[in-house]
Amino acid sequence: MSGLKSRIEDFLTHEAALLDDKRFDEWLELYDEDAHYWAPVLPDAAERGECMAHFDEERSFMEARIQRLRLPNAYSEHPPSRTCRLISNIQVMGEDEDGSVQVRANLVVHEFRLRVTGEPTRALYAGAVRYTLRPQGDAFRIHAKRIDLIDSEGAFYLSSIPL
Repeated sequence: MSGLKSRIEDFLTHEAALLDDKRFDEWLELYDEDAHYWAPVLPDAAERGECMAHFDEERSFMEARIQRLRLPNAYSEHPPSRTCRLISNIQVMGEDEDGSVQVRANLVVHEFRLRVTGEPTRALYAGAVRYTLRPQGDAFRIHAKRIDLIDSEGAFYLSSIPL
């Protein structure tokens, strides 16, 4: 399992680097066409669509989000945010009959942005991430990504950049 875990660690740190580098097209390519990406408000939420969520996106919505970020009038990203992601405590939780791998990891995202007024804003997002990864050659495709933020019930500004 250590070879598998090492490949998964490389894959997840690659995903984090793509987001920090704003290489969003390459990031989207990591996801299956039928992928979903969500962050429920309540950590004990069992099913998508049956609970409130900070975001609950299928691939087409993820693509639309990235297209909006590129618009010249995308106020939420002018000036653009700078982020630094730390992914750790990666655990392979199991393998499904179809070859999919269940993975859990911790995620911390630091975000910094200067507002148009010059006022700095900082945000910190932390939580557990659960992935369903499908093997594809020596790499993987993300079929599902769920982020359980540790302060998900609190009121906060959620980044326009994908977590």
